Amino acid sequence: MNILIITESITGGGKERRLVELLKGLTTYHSLKIKLVCFKKIIQYDEIYNLKNLSIEWMESPLKKDPRIFFKLIKLCKEFRPHLIHSWGSMPSIYILPAVIWYRIPLINAMISNSICIPFTSTWYRKLITFPFSKVILANSWAGIKAYKVPSKKASVIYNGFNFNRLNKLRAPEVVRKYYGITTEFVVGMVAVFTNNKDYTTFIKAAEILSHSNLKITFVAVGDGTLYDYHKTLSKNMQLSNLLFTGRVINIEEIIQIFNIGVLLTNSRIAREGISNSILEYMALAIPVIASRGGGTEEVVRHGFSGYVIEPANASALAEKILYIVKHPKIADLMGHRGLEITKEKFSSEKMVKSTFELYQKVSN
Repeated sequence: MNILIITESITGGGKERRLVELLKGLTTYHSLKIKLVCFKKIIQYDEIYNLKNLSIEWMESPLKKDPRIFFKLIKLCKEFRPHLIHSWGSMPSIYILPAVIWYRIPLINAMISNSICIPFTSTWYRKLITFPFSKVILANSWAGIKAYKVPSKKASVIYNGFNFNRLNKLRAPEVVRKYYGITTEFVVGMVAVFTNNKDYTTFIKAAEILSHSNLKITFVAVGDGTLYDYHKTLSKNMQLSNLLFTGRVINIEEIIQIFNIGVLLTNSRIAREGISNSILEYMALAIPVIASRGGGTEEVVRHGFSGYVIEPANASALAEKILYIVKHPKIADLMGHRGLEITKEKFSSEKMVKSTFELYQKVSN
């Protein structure tokens, strides 16, 4: 079976991590011959170069939207003759559409990785154009299916999968603590890109609230992005000594393992999570989670069972839940282990790969 997968790039984001884990699993199926098309030659997951049954085709262009790519993809499909196409993003779904129509190739349209679709935005227009020609519209959450109003006969959900092999050969927690200069008993961390979609401002406000408590807590902000300097300056102006900015971290599991609580806050005015890789990473390391209510988060975090979901932009609620968890270590430990079991049962990379392979078989028949 020839599979053509199309994506923008293989950068360090959650969507890209999900694709890399999928490719690592799919390439173990010897019946599959996979060609990956990337529009930007940016690879931050070097392991894809070592995968068998996978070839990579670069289609870089100095233009942001290059009409020549339509013709390149038509030519590629004529030569490669894919049994199906799996598009990984809204713009890849647009680019491959003429080839899908011309050669009548089944399209698995996996452009949905969040759970908000605002009318008259570029994503909204792209879904209107591509959905009618898609055999399957694939999301990583049921909240995403609902938000994009996917027809039930085309809708499919495959959850993100965490690869537990990522936890092998981690440096010891005390080594990681020493590396970052963390000496407090408790660590509360948030792993997210610094963009308008995430709510680091509320995280910082909670750190300010708890800086006046008698508990010694270090807040750790992990990631980079366009608003990194803004939030670092905000913290400096608030004179917070309990907040650490790490920048981008390659071996993300090493720093997550020293968290007592994992936080993910979303700017609900403009964004809704699908299934967050950060939350899965917290849960895979048996860490209780506090996350913003809404989107696919409640398909992962069971409120009061494996963590808490709180109202968006509520620093007081976040501080209150942090205090409760750190003051009740037995409940924290129980929540963490419940989250680990949920991850093993519903969100393993093996389950994600197997479900995708079965979908390929169904679509290609």
